[in-house]
Amino acid sequence: MPSPVDPHHVHLVPLRRVDVEHHDIRRIGAGGGRLVDDSIVELEAISRHYNLRKQEQTKIQATLEAAQEVAGPIFVSTLTTVIVFLPIVFLTGIAKLLFIPLTITIAVALFGSFFVSRTVTPLMCLRYLPPEKLLDRNSRKIPDRIRVRAYDALEAIDTWYEHQLRRTLEHRKFVIGAIAIAGVLSFGLIKFIGTEFFPEQDESQFTVTVKLPWDHASRRPSGSARRSSAFCRPISRKYRQ
Repeated sequence: MPSPVDPHHVHLVPLRRVDVEHHDIRRIGAGGGRLVDDSIVELEAISRHYNLRKQEQTKIQATLEAAQEVAGPIFVSTLTTVIVFLPIVFLTGIAKLLFIPLTITIAVALFGSFFVSRTVTPLMCLRYLPPEKLLDRNSRKIPDRIRVRAYDALEAIDTWYEHQLRRTLEHRKFVIGAIAIAGVLSFGLIKFIGTEFFPEQDESQFTVTVKLPWDHASRRPSGSARRSSAFCRPISRKYRQ
């Protein structure tokens, strides 16, 4: 296509049929796992307060207490995730056009997730979430047996993790020394790591520069631009395919 700045330059950019909705779906998908974290944390806190609720405490009081307990951590977690994408604003060129909308989409989606976790999730828990049932190991029902097996599996993981954590704390000097030695040895890998902040990539485009004679200034350059565009159009079609 002819350059809007200089008609003597023809930019060949392969165009693909990708609509805006497709880009938005990919952007939201990039942070899809993070979008549900706020509501999961809120749900887990409310469920725990329901199970530990005292007799004189109402369900709405337990819900408000749980929501206030996790309000700060959820907000800080959302804010730190958004800040991670802040360096993208310093991009230039085509990378800026591609990644800044990605950043805006993820930031808006994360703050929307935070808003839902602070409003919709507590209301839904208050309305539909019952207290957790006690385990019945003698029950022959399939759901109860699945709950027992899942509970035992999680307890085994917690026990193993607690054992490993105790061993780590008992040998603090050894663990810290091993981490420090590994960090020092990792500096030997610097020569194998690229030093460019944003490595060069093939952007699937190139520029054709048409040089006209020195006495061509008095003529209209649009004809030369049209001929150059006509010459490059078959190449552009080939890239589209």
